[in-house]
Amino acid sequence: MEQYIHRWTKLVQKLRTKYLNPVGKICVKIGLSANFMTAISLFFGVVAVYYLFSDHRMFLILGLLHLIADGLDGVIARVSKETIFGKYFDYFTDRLIMVLILLKVGIVLGELYAFVALSVAVLAQIVHIWSKMQSPILFTRTWLLFFMAVQLPIVGYLVTGVVAVYVLARQLQWFVEKHKV
Repeated sequence: MEQYIHRWTKLVQKLRTKYLNPVGKICVKIGLSANFMTAISLFFGVVAVYYLFSDHRMFLILGLLHLIADGLDGVIARVSKETIFGKYFDYFTDRLIMVLILLKVGIVLGELYAFVALSVAVLAQIVHIWSKMQSPILFTRTWLLFFMAVQLPIVGYLVTGVVAVYVLARQLQWFVEKHKV
């Protein structure tokens, strides 16, 4: 499963770089940094979550702008220079949007399982950070946005929860293998 996801991720990154690289070069020329684009991504993501359940069209537009800005920040970083701060800023921005979506689903729909999925997903992220980002991890923010866009929030948080449980199991396996005597 992880090999399939890894191949899919590499393909998406390759396509994103191919199509956004010219835009990234223009951004660098006019002085837009990757961190600035991450801040724009954060803004669009937070405002998109605000419109979740109240204005579907605004949610779609802002969610798409969030994803484009998020893709562009990585392209700009590769065109110019990647920084440790930028890596962590982007990581936490994406996780914050995931957390906000799950919180909003849980609160607005009164779904206890959305909070369970959120808790398990956050635990998996904490383990990943604690391992200095070396342990296995899978991200579900884009899938969450997709399921919210097609108005299937329950599927979104269930996928997030199942993936988070799988990730925790893989992280446990990783730690056991790493600390074998």
